[in-house]
Amino acid sequence: MASLSAALAVMPRGAAAGELRFTQAVARWGCTQEDIPAMEILLTTEKWKEGEVLPTPYIRIEAAGIAKGKRIGVRLSPLRRDPAQRELARAELHFDGKSVTWLSGSLHVFQNGDAEMVRGDYRFCADDAKCFDGTFTAPWHRGPARCG
Repeated sequence: MASLSAALAVMPRGAAAGELRFTQAVARWGCTQEDIPAMEILLTTEKWKEGEVLPTPYIRIEAAGIAKGKRIGVRLSPLRRDPAQRELARAELHFDGKSVTWLSGSLHVFQNGDAEMVRGDYRFCADDAKCFDGTFTAPWHRGPARCG
């Protein structure tokens, strides 16, 4: 199990998935799989700049239906969800040359919206029982979501 701190360490080549440590986090407006505007949180193992290709592996979190400044705690939703569900979050794990792995688990976001930082914690697990948990502090990158 890996611990996620505000800044995450780089995984050595060949390390097992359970040893991944995501040391970098960024928050911005993005979209859900249904093209609903959502907060997007990216957790990476190394630094990168907006506009560059994300270094793999990384976790992409989408959280929709969240009012600005609201403190939330949600269980990750499946790809198909109840349309009456107002708040939802999903997380996907990306590896080099591999398809996306959808994760299960929970997410807590302590600040969001137009704040300077988004803080939270998570516990995510893949189908193979490898789990990732920790906390993050992500600088907010302003800009509109381009959904649809």
